[in-house]
Amino acid sequence: MGAGGSEKVKENHSLLNSHFEKFIRDALISEGIPAIYEPIPFPIHMDGKENTRAYLPDFVTSIFVKGKPVVLEVHAFVEIGIALREKDEHKKGSNLKKAAYFVEKIGEFRKSYGTYLVIISSMPESTVNKMLGLKIRDFVDEYWFLEYSRDPDGDGNHYKLKNLLNQFEELKEKGEVKNKDTLLKTLLEKLKEKGIVKNEEELLNIFDSKFIENVEEVEDRKKKAALRMACRDSERRYAFKVVRRKG
Repeated sequence: MGAGGSEKVKENHSLLNSHFEKFIRDALISEGIPAIYEPIPFPIHMDGKENTRAYLPDFVTSIFVKGKPVVLEVHAFVEIGIALREKDEHKKGSNLKKAAYFVEKIGEFRKSYGTYLVIISSMPESTVNKMLGLKIRDFVDEYWFLEYSRDPDGDGNHYKLKNLLNQFEELKEKGEVKNKDTLLKTLLEKLKEKGIVKNEEELLNIFDSKFIENVEEVEDRKKKAALRMACRDSERRYAFKVVRRKG
C-alpha cells in the first residue's frame, strides 16, 4: 500500500492461494484455536490526520494476552526484499517507505483497537530493523521469524511446523484461549467504541462466515466449482471439434 493519497485495501483473496497463510491457518486449526481470517477493514487515522486509512488483519484469534485478542499478521516484507536487490536509489527508497508505512499502520491499529499484535515473517527481524531504521517491536508485541526452505517437507510445507507450534504454546502460556462467542463479542465492542457498527447482526454474520474452518469450506466449494467449469469447457471444446470434423 502506498504512503500517500487514496489507499486501496487488499481484497479478501483466496486463502488457498497463499501458502504461508494456509500454513498458519492449518496450524491454528490443528491447535484448536478459533480465529477469523480477514474479518473486515478496520478504519484508522495515521499521524492524527483526518483522512482515514484501513487495515485488514490476516488472523484475529481467540487467544487473549493481557486481556487483548491476538492478531497474527503474516507478512513477508516483499518491499524490503526488492529494496535489497534494487540499484536505483530512488526506487529503493520508495519501497522502503512503503514498508515503513505499513509498520506504522499496524502499530496504529494495535494502539487504536487494543490488540496484541504478532508479525509472522520469513524476513529476519534484524533485517527489517536495519533496512527501515527502526525497532519493529515498538510497533508490535512479538515478531516470529519462520525461515523459508526451498525444499518442502513431506507435507509440502516450506516452513517448520514444530517451530510455529512452539510459538503458539508459548503464546497460550502468556494468556488463554477463549471461545468464539467471546472473540465475536470483543470485536463487536471494539468496533462499537469507534462508532463503526451500523448493523450488528450483519457484522456478526460476516465474522462468523470468516472463521477459518468456514473459509476453508468456502474455498473448497470454489475449487470444486472451478473444476466443474473446466470440465464443462473441455467437453464443449471436444464437441465443437467433433462437429467441425463432421462438417
